[in-house]
Amino acid sequence: MIHVRVLAFASAVDSLGCRERAMELPPGARVADALANLSLERPQLAARIPALATSVNGQIVAADRLLNDGDEMALLPQFSGG
Repeated sequence: MIHVRVLAFASAVDSLGCRERAMELPPGARVADALANLSLERPQLAARIPALATSVNGQIVAADRLLNDGDEMALLPQFSGG
């Protein structure tokens, strides 16, 4: 198993139910797998996933990004600046 630290920011905290949590996933898991598992546990998150960016270790990544033991995955809602 691999261990991933999941962080949520801004409105994603409400959907995830916390700012930070640990996840255990099978080897070979990808970001999409982590998001699917989170969505099963927190159905309100599923509807928000299309509007979230996901980063791994500080870099924005696609859903097919492979996760490794010790990775930090962040859920980032869209935002605008001015």
